[in-house]
Amino acid sequence: MQEVAPNIYQLNIPLPEKRLSILNAYVVKTDEGSMLIDTGWNTDVAYNALISQLAEIDLTPADLKYIIITHFHPDHFGLSERLSKESNAIFIQHEIEIKLLTLRRNDAEKALSSMAKWLNRNGFPISGYEEIKDISLSVYKLNHGNANILSVKGGEKIHLGQFDFDIIWSPGHSPGMICLHEANLGYLFCSDHVLAHTTPNISLFSELAGNPLGDYFQSLRNVAKLPVNFAFPAHGKIITNLPERVEQMINHHEERLNEMLVVCQQQPSNAYEIASGVSWSMKWETMPMFHRRFAILETLAHLELLRRRGQLVKTETLDGTYYRLVN
Repeated sequence: MQEVAPNIYQLNIPLPEKRLSILNAYVVKTDEGSMLIDTGWNTDVAYNALISQLAEIDLTPADLKYIIITHFHPDHFGLSERLSKESNAIFIQHEIEIKLLTLRRNDAEKALSSMAKWLNRNGFPISGYEEIKDISLSVYKLNHGNANILSVKGGEKIHLGQFDFDIIWSPGHSPGMICLHEANLGYLFCSDHVLAHTTPNISLFSELAGNPLGDYFQSLRNVAKLPVNFAFPAHGKIITNLPERVEQMINHHEERLNEMLVVCQQQPSNAYEIASGVSWSMKWETMPMFHRRFAILETLAHLELLRRRGQLVKTETLDGTYYRLVN
């Protein structure tokens, strides 16, 4: 735990994922109460780390006025139910994700079955989905407990002590991602939206469809225009060159889009086949099914943008969904 700016503390919450082993949660501490930004994975190790680091700055969950859930991924949202039992804080989350969480939780088995069928139409093997079903089910059942929830759309303001935060809706990595901007101080709490050392996964969700990569490009450009001296990400180092980093991340995805066009030159292919033909941070041959699932969802997001740009044609057949270059 360290104070990264006056009255702003970065907490290091351990994660079970080796590739991203730490969540940067943040606490904004004021005389009017404190605010926690993201919670950590629902494990005892993460919970104990959170509680012990709060204690280092003389806080307990009961002292929190607000808990910001930047998005519904388990490393950010996972401890919400536990914290709701110890805190009367207002949990702030985007309305899209609250609805999606409710939909998945109300019938997790049905939601997972629907996802499996959709992925299989795009080439993902059913046997592979069975390997990751249990962890997916545990994630789908996460909830807020009895928390006092404030649903937001983006554009709202949070005043806390000397801080004035604007809530910025930033879809892409997650459909309801929110960032917090303190314009007077030039601070941006950017969660997974912008990362210093890697790029976040951009997935096409079967329940929402849409154009997540196109949305991501736009929301990246939106935050790049903000007056920001320090961007505080959920993983990795603090970012001091936000516009430059945004441009690098967009270029990375444009390179991946071009890679997919090259693969599609060969023959009509499904998303799983296309994913296997592009470069990832892991070798495809040894990539675990859990990560292949992320890879195919990101591939689908890229393919949808290429389709909307008029570069690919999407065809539905009896045995699945295929993509080919426009003649």
